[in-house]
Amino acid sequence: MKRIILFFSAWIILFSAVAETKITVYVSGQIEEENIKKVFASKIVTAITKVPDYTAVELNENFIGSIRDEHSRQTGGEVSPDDIIEINKKYGSNYIAAIELTVLFDEYFVTSHLIEAETTKIIQAYDTSGPINNMAQLTTLANNVADGLIIAPLREA
Repeated sequence: MKRIILFFSAWIILFSAVAETKITVYVSGQIEEENIKKVFASKIVTAITKVPDYTAVELNENFIGSIRDEHSRQTGGEVSPDDIIEINKKYGSNYIAAIELTVLFDEYFVTSHLIEAETTKIIQAYDTSGPINNMAQLTTLANNVADGLIIAPLREA
C-alpha cells in the first residue's frame, strides 16, 4: 500500500512539474530612465505569476552581461544578441516575452512578442503606447502589455 501511495505521489509531482509553463521576460530599449525598464519587467512578471500554472523568469541586462562575460572568458569570442534564445532553452522556458520600449513623440511605444523558445516562432504580438509620467501610468501600460500579449490569449484558448 505504501508503494502505491509513493508511486501516485511521485506521479502527481511529476505531472505538476510538466504542466508548468515558464515564460522568460526580457525588456529592452534605449531609454534615458533605465529604472522604467526594471519596473516594467517587474510588473509583467507579477501579471504572469497570477496566472495558474505559469511561472516567470526575468532576464535583465546585468544577467545577460554576466552570461556574455562568462562565455567570452571561456571561449574568447563574442556572444551574439540571439543568445537570449539559448539562455531560455538552458533555463527550461517554454516562451520568451520579448518587450521593447521606445520613446517617440513624448510617449512610450511598446512592442512585444511572445516567442516559442524551442522553435523561435512568434506566436503572439502586441503593440501599445502611452505616456509614462508616474507609477500609475507605468503600471497601466505594463498591465496592458501583459494582458494583450499573454493573459487575453489564454482566456481565448
